[in-house]
Amino acid sequence: MTHAVFAPDMRVLATASDDKTIQLWDVHDPNNPTALGPRINGHNESVSSVAFSPDGQLLATASSDKTVRLWSLHDPATPKPLGEILTGHTAGIRSLVFGPENSTLATASTDSTIRLWDLDGERAIKRICATTRGVLTPEQWHQHIPQLPYDPPCA
Repeated sequence: MTHAVFAPDMRVLATASDDKTIQLWDVHDPNNPTALGPRINGHNESVSSVAFSPDGQLLATASSDKTVRLWSLHDPATPKPLGEILTGHTAGIRSLVFGPENSTLATASTDSTIRLWDLDGERAIKRICATTRGVLTPEQWHQHIPQLPYDPPCA
């Protein structure tokens, strides 16, 4: 295992592994931790860091494969992938942490950079509209969110 972190309620522990997986553990009985469901797969290389959101509803995972994944923990025994894979670092990611308000995720990479990821959809849309001066073309939309049909957010 490469990393471990407690959920805010201290009843669940997440571990990251060199085998490209994450495991959630029920640790309400410290003498008998038990795996919550199967190992979580979602990375192509070693998982280097895991972090729970302050409300405990999200898990973020970082990997040597230069990506971050978000997982919904509505049911910790069956985490579900949430959103797109976050990319942008040019080398493996070593650490990640949520901001205190749940809407920002920070990552640190061996490429000597940090990235701040805005997870608040409304705030991200406002920033996109300001950056594009209110015009987001279908091509720009599909470049960043190809899984959704074009819906002009700045109208």
